[in-house]
Amino acid sequence: MRRGQAVSTDYIVGVAIFLLLLGAITMMWEKTVYRVAADYKIREMTYATARAADLLVKSPGTPNNWEQNTSTLKAVGAAQDDRVLSDAKLTSITGLNYTAVRKYLGVGEFDVYVRVENATGSLKYELGSPPNGEITVNVRRYCTLNGVGAVVDVRVWDGGVGSALPPVYEIR
Repeated sequence: MRRGQAVSTDYIVGVAIFLLLLGAITMMWEKTVYRVAADYKIREMTYATARAADLLVKSPGTPNNWEQNTSTLKAVGAAQDDRVLSDAKLTSITGLNYTAVRKYLGVGEFDVYVRVENATGSLKYELGSPPNGEITVNVRRYCTLNGVGAVVDVRVWDGGVGSALPPVYEIR
């Protein structure tokens, strides 16, 4: 064997190992970036869902009597008192257009679905359409409506996160 052959063979093996390692590191990096972005989006969705649910059950909105004239609405809320819902406010909210409701609930780019049921599970109010995205964050708040126990179920979803993640996140 000549001296030049050993050097070129070592060089080819070294470059091949380097390229394999570079490819493996690149794949791991892309997977990590994807997971970080997905986790960030899920955190955003969780925050938006909890904020929307709290606005509905804890706040009367601004002004307090906005349901009488929705053109004065600055901040939405369905509560007469903390966790005591108003029929009139819920009716007014369901009369608003979907884009305005998303804006007032502060869910940003995400879609939202709100469902209010009485203690027996009968649907009283519904807003938006049921989730059809890959990732859904669900928040339930327990309150009263007309002196009877009620559940406000707020779901926020976005179909662009990715299917490698669990499909439903529920916060109580």
